[in-house]
Amino acid sequence: MLFDDVVIQLGQFGKYQRIQYFLLCIPGILCAYHQLASVFLAAVPEFSSHTFNNQNSMFTLFSHRCQLPDGVYNETDTYQIQNSYHESLINKWVPIDSENANNRSYKTCKLNNSTACDGYVYSQELLINSITTDFDLVCENEIKTTISTSVYMAGVLAGAFFFGILSDWIGRKKTMLIALLLQGVTGLASGLVPKNYYVFIVLRFFTGAGSMGLFMTNFVLGMELIGPKYRLVAGIVIQYFFALGYVLVTGFAYATKQWQYLEIAMSAPSFLFLTYYWFVPESARWLLAKGRTAEANEIVQKAAKVNNVTLPENVFDNLKSESHKEKISAILRSPRLVTRSLVIFFNWAVIAMSYYGLSLNSGSLGGNLYINFMLGGLVEFPAYTACFLCNLLGRKPLHLTGMMIGGLACLGTVFFDLYARKVLTEAQLGVAFISLNMIGKFGMTIAFCIIYLWSAELFPTSIRNTLMGFSSTLARIGSIAAPFIGDLGKYVEKKYEKVLPAAIFGSLVLIGGFGSIILPETAGHSLPETIEESENFPHHARTKYGDKLSDPDYDQKKEIDTEM
Repeated sequence: MLFDDVVIQLGQFGKYQRIQYFLLCIPGILCAYHQLASVFLAAVPEFSSHTFNNQNSMFTLFSHRCQLPDGVYNETDTYQIQNSYHESLINKWVPIDSENANNRSYKTCKLNNSTACDGYVYSQELLINSITTDFDLVCENEIKTTISTSVYMAGVLAGAFFFGILSDWIGRKKTMLIALLLQGVTGLASGLVPKNYYVFIVLRFFTGAGSMGLFMTNFVLGMELIGPKYRLVAGIVIQYFFALGYVLVTGFAYATKQWQYLEIAMSAPSFLFLTYYWFVPESARWLLAKGRTAEANEIVQKAAKVNNVTLPENVFDNLKSESHKEKISAILRSPRLVTRSLVIFFNWAVIAMSYYGLSLNSGSLGGNLYINFMLGGLVEFPAYTACFLCNLLGRKPLHLTGMMIGGLACLGTVFFDLYARKVLTEAQLGVAFISLNMIGKFGMTIAFCIIYLWSAELFPTSIRNTLMGFSSTLARIGSIAAPFIGDLGKYVEKKYEKVLPAAIFGSLVLIGGFGSIILPETAGHSLPETIEESENFPHHARTKYGDKLSDPDYDQKKEIDTEM
């Protein structure tokens, strides 16, 4: 008898599992807060919509400009024009941008004597402050905003590695509590410590590690007591909580409009979830793996009582080992599996890169930052709902559809930016860019969800966790690269500002999508247990419920049996 046989007797998704799973999904909201908050934490104030007259010329202030030199103005200099005298000093000391003669604007990084600014003043139209305004991350320091986001993503990578090992060593529950504490303490510290850029990014690194450790550990802990029939549903449902956090952080950012208060608002709830110590048990599956059978039996018996099911007193007495040990180096003897693995790794990298590239790009689409970001979160709900079709349509068609939608939407941005400017107004172009971003986000969300399930089903049980770890690592490297690719437009001609990042994202996604055509469909097949079975999959694989996919009862009987 295997552990899953016990779960089936217990009830594959009974009342006990539903309660525990719901509790474990809720912290996923916090993970989304931190994962995507860089859009607001590092926001550059948008261009001002206000103009003012000066001798029949129109001047539009940029989102920031040089601060007037010391001693020039007796009052505190502000971005907002205070009076005619203040305006005359700005006109005297701050040079005009000659590139825009009809609707002239002030240059942002130099004074009239061509010296660098001693400091800057910023628009407070849409937000009061961000790390960009507090640490003056503009002009020659502009790259530091990108670095701060990538450092957080590097923390996510480190967290996936460290907490994955830790959860196997000390258990899922303790790891969850440590991750919660790390996320909460470092997040709060980010908002409370003195203003120092380097302290901030170090704290954000550890917040990223804690956030990833929390989401990953809760995902595993929640799945380990759910039966095969409901693992697909459970694996998708937790993503709704992430999308909910995506939407809610917009409200926090709009309400606070200050990055320190936003950090505190996102981090304080972490401490509430430390009460899970009394409500969430350790994983019975992990306890069995560690030889702690009595404790595992106690948890399962409690679950049986809540589910109104009777189990044998010592239900694990006849439990068989589920391990299939093979060395990772053995994969080199399987050319087909190596090829498939490389395709999967590439897909993970470009999907994560494009997903975060589109998500973090909300601030540069035009229009309202808060609305753009919220729409990016809302579009994930229908995307995750579409993923439930993967049993009906198969993994491959749904994944390819997501990749094609995402890739073509990115390339559509290139077309509109290069060729549609002649016929569309700036407002119409803004609507087109926002729409294409949301369409692309829809496609990439589907692809991200499906590639996780599809990869786990293609990799053999004997080395599945290792290969999934490699896949996750490549995804994190992609997410680290995303902010830098998104910023490439700042270093080319202005007319290619939006074109270059979109062209890179779109091209890589389409290459990944077309590459995945060689991967076999896994719906309805038993999972490969060994490298040999994976090499021959699906040509010699059994279906989960018989030898023929034409089994008349197949549609009613198919289940998901993926080891997450």
